[in-house]
Amino acid sequence: DLHCDETDDPNSRHILWVCREKLQREFPRHVLAGHCTAMHSYPSDVAEDSIHQIVRSGVQVVANPLDNIVLQGRGDGYPRRRGITRIPELIAAGATVGLGHDSIMDPWYPLGRGHLVDAASMLIHVAQMTRPPEIERVYRLMVDDNHAPFGGPPRLEVGEEANFLVHSVCTPTDVLRTRAVPRWVVRQGVVVAETPPQISEVLGEALRPGLLGPEPS
Repeated sequence: DLHCDETDDPNSRHILWVCREKLQREFPRHVLAGHCTAMHSYPSDVAEDSIHQIVRSGVQVVANPLDNIVLQGRGDGYPRRRGITRIPELIAAGATVGLGHDSIMDPWYPLGRGHLVDAASMLIHVAQMTRPPEIERVYRLMVDDNHAPFGGPPRLEVGEEANFLVHSVCTPTDVLRTRAVPRWVVRQGVVVAETPPQISEVLGEALRPGLLGPEPS
């Protein structure tokens, strides 16, 4: 698990070294490269070659959108770079990707809640992945792709360990649009956290913030 090319410098190309080493050394375990923000500043031909090598090697690239959007481009005038690695292009090429949150509350990023949906929402905005299939794909980064280093997502089957989140909204889009906190967190069959849904009263009517229509049962 490497912090890789966390810079605005277009000449920082350590990701190519990581991919080469993975292939030459035949690493038996999963290899993950976090950040890779320099790729945002690569010329198109260098970015295309880097993405090809990432796909070929099987290295997983994980963006950290909340940290990246506040740390990258700080030395720029205007227009200012966003500094998020090329997640849409990596997905289109068939790379294994993911998203994370490098800091919760520290000098580099002081505004975190430890809530991965916040990072997913930021990725949707800065990568302009706002079409319905793209929003659902970002949701799958959390529930599928992010589990690649651990052998895949937990299976919801009889006999398996019961590790899952239960949301109080109905669709992946609503999870990301409302940045909903899970209603329940279940770990090995035990509810370890519970957050009742937020209810607001507007003109005497109980409403869920961000949701339209009657309260879901």
